[in-house]
Amino acid sequence: MIPQRRLRQFYNVATLLLFIIVMAALLTAFGVTLMPIFKRLKRQKGNHGVNNMMIMKDAINVVLSRNQADTGDNDWLIVKDALLDLLTNTDYSKGESLVTLSEHDIVLRYPYFLIAIFFIQSTVDESLLHQISKSCNNSFGEDIVTACFSIGKDRFAALFNMREPDMNYLDAIEEIRSEVFKSTKNETTVFVGSIQEGTSNIHQSYNDAVALFEYEIFTGSNAILDHNAYLHSDTEYYYPMDIELSLISAVSNGNKQRVSQILNEIHEENFSKRQLRPDIAKLLLNELAGTTMKVTKNVDPELSQNPVTEIMKCNTVEDVFFTLQDIYLKACEKNQETFGTVRKERFKQYIDQHYCDVDFSQSNMAEELGVSQNYLSSQFKAYFGVTMISYVNSLRAEKAASLLKSTEIPVQEIATACGFSNGDSLTRVFKKQYGVTPSDYRSGI
Repeated sequence: MIPQRRLRQFYNVATLLLFIIVMAALLTAFGVTLMPIFKRLKRQKGNHGVNNMMIMKDAINVVLSRNQADTGDNDWLIVKDALLDLLTNTDYSKGESLVTLSEHDIVLRYPYFLIAIFFIQSTVDESLLHQISKSCNNSFGEDIVTACFSIGKDRFAALFNMREPDMNYLDAIEEIRSEVFKSTKNETTVFVGSIQEGTSNIHQSYNDAVALFEYEIFTGSNAILDHNAYLHSDTEYYYPMDIELSLISAVSNGNKQRVSQILNEIHEENFSKRQLRPDIAKLLLNELAGTTMKVTKNVDPELSQNPVTEIMKCNTVEDVFFTLQDIYLKACEKNQETFGTVRKERFKQYIDQHYCDVDFSQSNMAEELGVSQNYLSSQFKAYFGVTMISYVNSLRAEKAASLLKSTEIPVQEIATACGFSNGDSLTRVFKKQYGVTPSDYRSGI
């Protein structure tokens, strides 16, 4: 009886042979030679853990691509496909992609790899990328092997194969940016992935570069966002609780100047004095958005409609702070309108209750209301159009006039009852308002 293992081997070999025969017939019909396919398969001999069907599929696809080429330019597309295989981390990427690259004079001979993704404002030209790769290899080939390839309409990736993990890849990136600018007159934004050892980890560098896309807001366009530089960035942002409370208080009081001062302090501490890691900076912006929701929710529903959404529309950190300042200052104006009315009523209520007190004073009123004398004085005149002493004297004179008409109380007693220190003070104020003395007013003269 034939063992099960033998049967499985026989079945695999038979299936593979059947597949080869069928594909041979199809490819021969299209005039494609099988020699490159067998050549590529031979190179995979001994590469354990690699799926034979996947190798066959890749070999045929590459040969078909080469067969369609009328010029050598199309060979570069084969290189690009091989590099894409490396990024997607397919089962056969480690062996087959290296073979494909070596056939095109790109030998990945060093152990360290890095992916950088370039965004440009025009369509990517494959021939330009081929030219850039050659130029970089001429300049840095002793230490860094470079291969560029398109990964989208407006972006391309550069694979850097480095002799040591601390090689200065930024010079190669700047040369690529320079070549792109000379050819297209467009600036580029670059997202640099992590340095990885071994081809099997190239996809991680690519993923780290992609993860930086959402952090362009912190640098703006035409910048380089480097995952490796951020490894040494600050991991704590500046936004202590007392600063948040001060910001909330300033908005509640409608103090625009203080709001602007606090926002400038937060920006300077975090983006001038520190180099925040992108994920840490994002946490800061989220917390600022949370503060915005706190201070606006009871002011105006329109102002609190998801400030996070408004922040995420911004292109730079500066835009974020301009947006926050705009929201906060609008909230200040709303609070000034609302609290202005409330405060004016508080001022009036206090004076109505105390203007007849002989010891009434602006300092006592300021202390009672919890504001400074200067603030009380300036706000009172803004609300009522006159100084506080003029307003109080007017009320006292009106009360005195009423008592003079309706009672026989002596003028001196009326003066005390209306808050004047003596009769002379009443006479002076009364005559200024009514044109006559209290006695003449009573007698009807």
